[in-house]
Amino acid sequence: MRFRTLSAVSGAAALGLSVLLTLSACAGSSSSTGADASDDPAAGPVPATAEQLVGTWVTGESYDSPELPFLAFAADGSWSGSDGCNGNSGEWSISSDGALTTSAGLSTLMACSGAPLPKSLTKASKALLDDGSLLLTDSDGATIVTLVPSDEPTGDAAAGEPSADASAEAATGGAAGTWRAEAPAGVDVHLTLESDGTVQGSDGCNTLTGSWTEADGVVTLGGLASTRKACDGVDTWLSRANALSLDGSSSATVVDAAGAPIGTLRLDG
Repeated sequence: MRFRTLSAVSGAAALGLSVLLTLSACAGSSSSTGADASDDPAAGPVPATAEQLVGTWVTGESYDSPELPFLAFAADGSWSGSDGCNGNSGEWSISSDGALTTSAGLSTLMACSGAPLPKSLTKASKALLDDGSLLLTDSDGATIVTLVPSDEPTGDAAAGEPSADASAEAATGGAAGTWRAEAPAGVDVHLTLESDGTVQGSDGCNTLTGSWTEADGVVTLGGLASTRKACDGVDTWLSRANALSLDGSSSATVVDAAGAPIGTLRLDG
């Protein structure tokens, strides 16, 4: 009787030990799974860096508009863009968490069937990258617009070292510089075509800003925005400029939106 009791106790102890080992194994397995999950990098959008943001971005879609909507970020902290009809430009910066700070100038207000990319940029709170796409998001984290690079990277960009100067030169050709018109003394009429694709200038009275591209000897302006000052006796014809037809290396005919010549500019220097 005493032997049977000892056997029963031993059996119960063995059973308890078996259950304990099983529970320990399960707990160990759960802990191991948790460790593996925490070591796995999080999927999804990550904050963009300034180097990654530099370049030209588009939606990847086609539009029935005078030009393709785009946003172009330059390494010097300036940006330019177009909704397809109206151009704008300004300054930008980005922090380590992807938070965007932007400013913008005046823009024309032509009706357009493009995409309001400059307005999307000024509304954006963050810039994120997700598998090569750029996501501009609002303060609630909702995506305002998704963009893709305008061209496949080549040269240094393909190696992970984008060349902002090379990209700008490819987009704008060799027309960069300040182009001036003959004007009365004390009146400055000019357009400065920056190598990053932005335009700054004056019609002799109002400040002009916008964007530009060049192809086959024609500089297309991305909708010049102008201040609205009134200047007595000043012909503000340059504010109506839509394109420059390059007549050689130092002269350009300015045409309006209807393609009619409205003036002539000459390259400084």
